[in-house]
Amino acid sequence: PGYGSSALWTPAIRAGIDSELSRKKYGSLFIDHDNIDTNELLSCFDDGERKLAVLIGTSPSFVPEMIDRLARLGVGVLLVSYQPPENVPVRGVVRTDYVAGVDTLIRHLFACGRKKPALYAGFTNSSTDIVKRRAYLEHAALDGFEPITIDNDDGLVSCFEKLSARLSDIDSLISVNDIAAV
Repeated sequence: PGYGSSALWTPAIRAGIDSELSRKKYGSLFIDHDNIDTNELLSCFDDGERKLAVLIGTSPSFVPEMIDRLARLGVGVLLVSYQPPENVPVRGVVRTDYVAGVDTLIRHLFACGRKKPALYAGFTNSSTDIVKRRAYLEHAALDGFEPITIDNDDGLVSCFEKLSARLSDIDSLISVNDIAAV
């Protein structure tokens, strides 16, 4: 919800999808989650054509419901930026390998002598942030450092205040949110 107007990453993903579809002589129709209508969705597909929707989002509060809704309509789903649980009926998933990213960051920080990294600005209603958190916590257990997670569920000001209170406990920071990093 609202990704089309408020998120910086969504327009870039949509532009890439539109470019690739155009190159292959296909068109696209963007339907915002907040305004979706079942009849409008079904009218997107002519008889005999494959039914496939690209579902862009990270929120566990709406993506699973949309996957179920589309499946009931016989529409296949290609997920972008969402890590589904096992056995979810989707045709494919396109997302960054966040586990490898967190692994690379922590190994780099350790090589630089930084042994007390904190995970900053994670949002608990983001499947990608949940993946990053899990990878970070696994590293903490394996590498023997105290995990410090500073969540962004109450807004950036509150998140920064929580960080400020923990500065003496950390020597490096992994921000999972680009806006919070800025």
